[in-house]
Formats: sequence, structure tokens, C-alpha cells
Amino acid sequence: MSKYCSGRILDLGCNKGELKQYLDKNRTNYIGLDMKGDGCDIQGNLYNLPFKNQSFDTVTLFEVLEHLENPLAALKEAARVSRSTIVISVPNPYSIIELATLIIRNRNTNAPYHVNLFGENEIKQLSRRSSLKIEKIERFNIVIPTYKNKHLIIPIKSRFGHWNIYVLSHDISNQEPPICI
Repeated sequence: MSKYCSGRILDLGCNKGELKQYLDKNRTNYIGLDMKGDGCDIQGNLYNLPFKNQSFDTVTLFEVLEHLENPLAALKEAARVSRSTIVISVPNPYSIIELATLIIRNRNTNAPYHVNLFGENEIKQLSRRSSLKIEKIERFNIVIPTYKNKHLIIPIKSRFGHWNIYVLSHDISNQEPPICI
């Protein structure tokens, strides 16, 4: 995921700042923001970021949107402070693990603490409503649970992989025209 990050980076929902260790320190300037946590540089609220418009080259939301009550508001704030790129990752609700959970356990998610589930269509709608467009979708390998909480990883990037990464940019064609007075 770090390959999509450059310049001044804002990592929203950074937790312990794990992304920082994968970035080239000579080419990036990292700031991690979370509600709380040892690894964050700034404690703050994703719905009201303490930064000026277009303050960052890249804004990331890795494994964040599915935990939020209002993911649209958070994505709009990310778009506001981003100059160019927003990178998000979300668990894939159509992964083999999620489908097996639905069939075997009769639950709609393997992670009951997720407030939202995001398939490709939901991300497209959130992006459009935030005046963003999807530039790239990267899918992860297929993960199949086995006995004793071990997993078999099949090295095929597929629609049924466990996570999806979306690289977004500003969609200037989707912005509303200015109001003339």
C-alpha cells in the first residue's frame, strides 16, 4: 500500500503508525492521526480534521471506513485536505472468508465490530458523493481459513480476496458548478 503514498502523507486512523515503517523517509513526510494511540502524531477527529484544504499529497484510510458511523463525512474530509491522492483499504464483503461465515455461521460478517461493509459499488458511490473517482483497484490474495486458526493463502489476486485497495483522485468533472449571484 505504501507504493501509492508520496510527498506529505496524512494517515487517518493510523493506530500505531504501522504505515510509517514502509515509507521512504527521504521522499515522504508522514503524519498519523487517530482518536487515541501511542503511534499517532496527532489525536483528532476524522470528521473535522485540523488541517487547511489541500494540505497533503496523499491521505490514507487503511481499515478505517468500515468502523465509522458516517464514512461519507470522513471521506469528504479526507478529500478536502488532499491535493491529489486518497488511498483506502477495506475488507472485502465478498471474500471467501466472508461468504463462508455467511453460509456456515449464518452471520453477515466475520468481524461483528464493523459498522459498514463496502463492496466495489459502495466505494464507487461514496467516491462519487465525495467528488472523487477511482483510479485503481488492487485486490488481495485469496485467504482460506483452515483448522486451528491457520490460513491457506492462494497467490491469486481475485474478487474473492480478503481486502481491496482503492486509489482515488479528485474528480473535477463531478463537482457542482458555482452558484452565480
